[in-house]
Amino acid sequence: METPIGVEMTGKFDTKGWKVNPKLDLTVVPQLGDKRAEMINSGAKLKQDVLSSGVFNSTLGVEAQKGNWAVGVDYRLGLGGEGRENHSFLGNVRYTF
Repeated sequence: METPIGVEMTGKFDTKGWKVNPKLDLTVVPQLGDKRAEMINSGAKLKQDVLSSGVFNSTLGVEAQKGNWAVGVDYRLGLGGEGRENHSFLGNVRYTF
């Protein structure tokens, strides 16, 4: 069972016709319940941990919009037990009509 606990901060401001929207999102997802699994592979019974005690996710980004055009960038970081470390960088350009 996962119940995210987090904080999200956003704000908007205008500068020279651009609407700029920075954002910061911090989330902790605790893992509850059975964290071990048993499986049988070629007759051998294997036990393994399938979940760590929790996961930490964060997003830092900014989006700017002027008229029909919008551009944005996000950096995302996910951390967890046993060396889990996920990084992603996301960019987008959007035209709305």
